[in-house]
Amino acid sequence: DAITGARGVVRVRASQQIGVLRALHEAVGQLGRALAPFVPSILAAFASLLVHATHVACAAPGADAAEGALLPAAARLTAADGSLLGAAAAASLPEGERLTLAQAREARLWCMKLLAALLRALPTYDYRRWMPIVFGCAAPVLGRLATHYTQSANGLLTTLLTMVEEPATLPLLALAPAPVLPPVYATIAARRLAPAVLDTLLAIVEALLRHARTAAPAAAPDGDGADAAADGGDGDGDDDGVAATARSLLE
Repeated sequence: DAITGARGVVRVRASQQIGVLRALHEAVGQLGRALAPFVPSILAAFASLLVHATHVACAAPGADAAEGALLPAAARLTAADGSLLGAAAAASLPEGERLTLAQAREARLWCMKLLAALLRALPTYDYRRWMPIVFGCAAPVLGRLATHYTQSANGLLTTLLTMVEEPATLPLLALAPAPVLPPVYATIAARRLAPAVLDTLLAIVEALLRHARTAAPAAAPDGDGADAAADGGDGDGDDDGVAATARSLLE
């Protein structure tokens, strides 16, 4: 799983981690649906790299402890002593090859860009099994969106916008363990909000309103559970599932 994979990523040089993410992002952008047979492997690599980058961003020297405290237990990478990203694991590479705080934030950004690229290229793929780790790793950023992430349309916001724009991926938001949109709404009212961030936030709300007004059928996702995802997760197969999901998310 992603946690086990992330323990292995600890031993991979920082430059290689970021290089792999950039290469995968470029490949998905260039090849799109032609990569469909390889999506499970791409997502497995994505999830492991995301978990590791998130934990370094939360636990590396200089990281804000308040952000790390927002990381849910289900997404934590802990050492045998219970510490977050234990010293023994971090010492497995020479200091110059370990992921630094700045590199971890960059890797986390590329992870979100990669996910957004996948959602755009293959919106009907069944991503549901990956959502718990995605939303778990996103929790520290979501929790401080209105106070610490108001100056650039970061990877998470762009990914959320991609997710809400497609009828096939909109139901993924309902799989978050905690509501995703309240932090988005709160950020709209934040002080000193950059125009690009405000535009992205408003685009998210506008996409939800558009879905709520239009009961258009969603394309059926590939893989197991296709029917449930297509009708908004209610399992009754009606074409109003996307609209109902949008309305529930707006409440």
